[in-house]
Amino acid sequence: MAREAVPPSSTFRIFVSSTFSDLKAERDALQRYVFPRLRELCASRGGRFQAIDLRWGVSEEAGLDQRTMSICLGEIERCQRTTPRPNFVVLLGEHYGWRALLAEIPAEQLERIRAQVTDAQDEALLEAWYRLDENAAPPVYCLQPRRLEIAETASQEAREAAQDAEATKWTATESSLRKILLDAVAALGLGEEARLEYEASATEQEIERGALRVPDAAEHVFCFLRSITNLDELVRDIPPEKVERQDDRPLAEDFVDLIDPISDRRLDEEARERLAQLKEEKLRWLLGKNVHDYEATWSGGSVGEDHLGSLPDSLDDSLALLDDSQARGTLCLDVWRSLATTILGQLEQVERIDPVSAEIWAHEEFGRERSGHFTGREQPLAHIAQYLAEGEQDLFAIVGEPGSGKSALMAKALERARADHPGAVTLVRFIGATPASSDGRALLDSLCREISRAYQADESDVPSEYNDLAVELGKRMELASADRPLVLFVDALDQLSGVARGLSWLPGALPEHVRVVLSTLPGDCEQALRAKHPAPELVPLEAMSPEEGKELVGRWLEQAGRTLQEHQEEEVLAKFASEGLPLYLRLAFEEARLWRSYAEPEETVLGEGIPALIRENLFARLAQPANHGRVMVAHSLGYLAASRFGLSEDEIIDVLSLDDEVKRDFREHARRSPEIERLPIVVWSRLYFDLAPYLSERSAEGTTLLAFYHNQLREAANAEYLAGEHGPRRHTALAGHFRGRSDPQDDRHLDGRLRPRPERAPLPPRRGRRAGPALRDPDRLQVPRAQGCRGRSRRAQRRRGQPDHDLHRCFPAPGRLRARPRQARRRLEHRQEAPDRHRRRPRRGNGDPLPLVRQARAFPGGVARQRHRLPKPGVHRAAAREHVCRRRVAARAGAVKAVQSTPNTETDDRRTTLEAFARALRREMALGIAVWASLATLWLKPFGA
Repeated sequence: MAREAVPPSSTFRIFVSSTFSDLKAERDALQRYVFPRLRELCASRGGRFQAIDLRWGVSEEAGLDQRTMSICLGEIERCQRTTPRPNFVVLLGEHYGWRALLAEIPAEQLERIRAQVTDAQDEALLEAWYRLDENAAPPVYCLQPRRLEIAETASQEAREAAQDAEATKWTATESSLRKILLDAVAALGLGEEARLEYEASATEQEIERGALRVPDAAEHVFCFLRSITNLDELVRDIPPEKVERQDDRPLAEDFVDLIDPISDRRLDEEARERLAQLKEEKLRWLLGKNVHDYEATWSGGSVGEDHLGSLPDSLDDSLALLDDSQARGTLCLDVWRSLATTILGQLEQVERIDPVSAEIWAHEEFGRERSGHFTGREQPLAHIAQYLAEGEQDLFAIVGEPGSGKSALMAKALERARADHPGAVTLVRFIGATPASSDGRALLDSLCREISRAYQADESDVPSEYNDLAVELGKRMELASADRPLVLFVDALDQLSGVARGLSWLPGALPEHVRVVLSTLPGDCEQALRAKHPAPELVPLEAMSPEEGKELVGRWLEQAGRTLQEHQEEEVLAKFASEGLPLYLRLAFEEARLWRSYAEPEETVLGEGIPALIRENLFARLAQPANHGRVMVAHSLGYLAASRFGLSEDEIIDVLSLDDEVKRDFREHARRSPEIERLPIVVWSRLYFDLAPYLSERSAEGTTLLAFYHNQLREAANAEYLAGEHGPRRHTALAGHFRGRSDPQDDRHLDGRLRPRPERAPLPPRRGRRAGPALRDPDRLQVPRAQGCRGRSRRAQRRRGQPDHDLHRCFPAPGRLRARPRQARRRLEHRQEAPDRHRRRPRRGNGDPLPLVRQARAFPGGVARQRHRLPKPGVHRAAAREHVCRRRVAARAGAVKAVQSTPNTETDDRRTTLEAFARALRREMALGIAVWASLATLWLKPFGA
């Protein structure tokens, strides 16, 4: 099947490249006026906007790990990958900027540089700060990280004094190292491209990567240049000796380049010449009309701000400026016009994307990611190939333990099937790769529509009910023919939710010319497959052999440009041999690729087993004070583990910014950062690049979510960071965040209308047991009045509410199943699977209720009109109480949705700005979870959960 040309999301990541102190006013103006309007614009169209300004909020010298340039260049690549256009903005003044030392220098090149160094002290300095790493292929010399020698328990005053002393010492060391390298490079006569990394500033290297090397830069890269008209007066104001900075306001010397800020405070003419060449000969020639110029004046110890301008507070007023030719061109207005016009054009294309095509694209991308470096597994691949070529009309399934490589095997088998059967229609679904794929009704709907499109059949008559879709799938499969057979791959059946886990939608005997390849964990889905008639062929997935593991690690290392020392390779392969699981090998490789050849043996020890490897190596390494610290890691991974399908990058930064403990920890370790409400994105970026191998990006609700690469990573994060009281705290924080975004006025409506809250009636206490404070409090659970509910009692409204068996789409609660005995759970599942046997409990005909957004369409009267009888309290009180909560919360959420969907022309202008928040609510179920988070502990406490 041809690759679907569908963009992954409507997320716009714009990298802002600029120098630091001299353009602080410009960056602050963009953060205050332009970027909020762009976020509103994207949110009103179902998109997201994110400005990546790694110099805003923290200083350049904040990182001790010498990874500043690698993080900046990595973020540029992410912006280019996520947002084809626009993705890069340049701000330049009269300052060329900081010149970073190379983090890695090829060994052959540094040996030539050392040959040019004649001074013994200079040579000793190079040897102290650059060490040979033979694990790189080819070998490189690595710049050693800076060390802050202070105990974690030290006082704040002692920490600040140590930071000041280290920064002063490093400034002198960095200046000496740079001079040594520049002098040697000049003597060697290297080519221009080789010299660029030594001579160019960090800003020029960013511009080179983000604009000058991009083929279509003139269409989506924008440049804004500020010149100081009386630069001579500014130079005269520079004191002859370095003065102590009193606050974060820039000094005169911040606007130009000096030869040496301490020893030689003359203007750096070579830097001024390189800056002029960058502006005129490179950027202006390349970008043409996308270059905007501004003038400012130095006066009274500061640069004037008349060129900055502003934007209106209203999005509508700002949009009107796009066509206003009379408006004076200022920095804010020009940035707004440039970015908003391009973003609107891209959003129009995104709005035309078909949801089914986007779902297909997401699964294709997931498969390509899993099969990238597949090796071995020839026996199960041969089983699948034989089944597709000459198998019977039965199902075929792969059964394997967690981490055994089922998804990678299915992805590789998919590739081979398309190569061996080019005329076949080959479909794939990796359950859990997207939120919709885990929902039985959505899965069957997308499969029916994709099959219809492949065979040019009418998809307008595809039903919407789950039971009807289960029957319809078999009918659509009958469209397959001898010329165009149908091959369906479905991975991870165990991740299906609701009644779909019973697999009644899968026919036992397939139509002619149809083959279905499945995979699942051992357990209930495996038993459901064995119960089918005729029984499918089940092939167990055995552990990988040590030879296959060694070959696979070799391929990964070669692709990463790394090798291992003999004792390091033995450590990886020996620990893998006891497991034999590809997931362990992958996690071990991600740790081993970071090992330097000069690492001590005790630093290259791996944990035994996947949980120990994650906890003792990955989590422990990230939480070290020299990396990210315990607080940042624990809270970030805790929030990711608490979410069901993952979080977008904006959501992670927002919820971390609302966390007082995270902000306090950030203040302690970044005291030079100004007072800001939102956590600087550079803090998350550093952690993201260490977590990137363990995360995957998934498309959902028109955005891109970050989630754990494998469920075992999520389980380890649950055990480590959501144990005890931490779990409820993280769940509550996420619920409050999404509640605040979906209901900013706190009036329990999603359309922006302010109304008095309806009169509230307290809930009756439980018989035989004293009601908890949450049930007695009338403010905790109410069903707001909505159209279609007038005249009914609140108890009747709750009783007629649409049941939702998947309230925990955002926050899974492990205590639910522990508190429910096996007998009660079996009875509930039996009633879901056979609703016709319970005449007193009428249903719509499917055991998998529609999502809330579709309930509002299907039942425009407000609350869904059907009864839902509770299980008898005598079965088990925990099950009955949980069922009461699910029914009441579903009724309340359904009524709120009905109010939100009620047309009202008076609020159309405000509703557009809240539609994105409504999407977040639909995905995360914030209203239901807020109630669950407050009641779960009280309900489950009597049962030991």
